[in-house]
Amino acid sequence: MIIRAHEVFMIDRVVTGSFDGTAKIWSASSGLCRSTYVGHTAEVVAAVFHPINNKTICTASMDSTARIFDVETTQELQNLAYHGAEVITTHFSRDGNLLLTGSFDRTAAIWDIRSKSLIAQLRGHTAELSNCVWNFPCDLLATGSLDSTACVWDMRQLDKVLYHIGDHTDEVLDVAFDSTGKRLATASNDCTARVWDVKGDLTMLSVMVGHTDEVSKVCFSPPGGILMTASADATARLWLVESGLCSQVLAGHEGEVFSCTFNYSGDIILTASKDNTCRLWR
Repeated sequence: MIIRAHEVFMIDRVVTGSFDGTAKIWSASSGLCRSTYVGHTAEVVAAVFHPINNKTICTASMDSTARIFDVETTQELQNLAYHGAEVITTHFSRDGNLLLTGSFDRTAAIWDIRSKSLIAQLRGHTAELSNCVWNFPCDLLATGSLDSTACVWDMRQLDKVLYHIGDHTDEVLDVAFDSTGKRLATASNDCTARVWDVKGDLTMLSVMVGHTDEVSKVCFSPPGGILMTASADATARLWLVESGLCSQVLAGHEGEVFSCTFNYSGDIILTASKDNTCRLWR
């Protein structure tokens, strides 16, 4: 069972992680497997390409490690095994020199890939992390947690939380920055999403109310004026960021919608559901 696919590589390649403990790279045009990456001892729940050279991938696993593999040789280059529990997400910085990992051990970690060293471990949550992300300039990062909070961290001062967001009444299931890195969206089990100004003083800009079940995913449109949410109520919704008003309900899935994304131009939407389908919306 493949549980997550992420990142297009040179247009024609896709990397996936699987319950079988492997990652694979596939040809998007032919659907054929190009290579398989082994070494993990439990499910691989995230896999990403290096953003600059595309010569390596990083995988995150329920075996409590993240690993870096050479794309061509499939050789394991680094085993990042500092976390004390499952690693559930990983992201390269924009220049590819740093790596961010988030774990059920309640922390996020920042790694220097060049020196193969741990730079910082971010401690601010009292329950498992649900996600952690950089903003585009990579001067801020955000963590979301099942402790019903999100935290924003400044790369210049990682020993303390810059902003602590505690307005949700249930678990925070996702966090996402807009393209400018100045606004943060949070999604929660309380059936709402919220948008925050995180440059300067922390300000809540809008609250998205309308879903009838947990909101598990949020993402901004490329221009940033629209927020999309995916929910266990089997819909995705589009919201006006400034007002929080719902502009469109994407209904049609027969099961929980657990992922959603815009294309680069923002005129096509992809949603993925537990009804075992993905849908494209224009």
